[in-house]
Amino acid sequence: MAARKDVEKQFPTISTEALAEIKTFEEAVNLAQNVYGQENVVVASDVLGDGFKMLENKDTLIGVPFFAVAWNFTMGDHGEYVAVKLITQDNQKLIVTDGSSGIYQMLANYSKQTGRKGGLFCRKGLRRSDYTFTDETGKEKAARTYYLDVSA
Repeated sequence: MAARKDVEKQFPTISTEALAEIKTFEEAVNLAQNVYGQENVVVASDVLGDGFKMLENKDTLIGVPFFAVAWNFTMGDHGEYVAVKLITQDNQKLIVTDGSSGIYQMLANYSKQTGRKGGLFCRKGLRRSDYTFTDETGKEKAARTYYLDVSA
């Protein structure tokens, strides 16, 4: 409990009344800047993150060289998946997640064989496979799987 009191003594706080009066995003930012000082109101990803951002569309890595710095395997709602932290040749720091028979399976096999979870240069980036499959009701559906492009 002493640590919390130390923090409260060192840094100003915003009163409950002032918090209750906030109506807009801008008011909240202005209040925080007034109380904490403009230099102390910062972007979370700048001070807490590692600079890697979640990739929105894997198609943007098709044919784009990248270096897979590190990856880890995590259990999700639909089974295990891999989260890959990579950097492209144009210095984009990205996170790619995949739980398919493509990227996930390739990296799972590689990690199992080598014990490594990083340090993989992908000279040709990703490749994409589009196909159809028949679901459990007998209906054909479109599907897509991404792979590390390991072609020579």
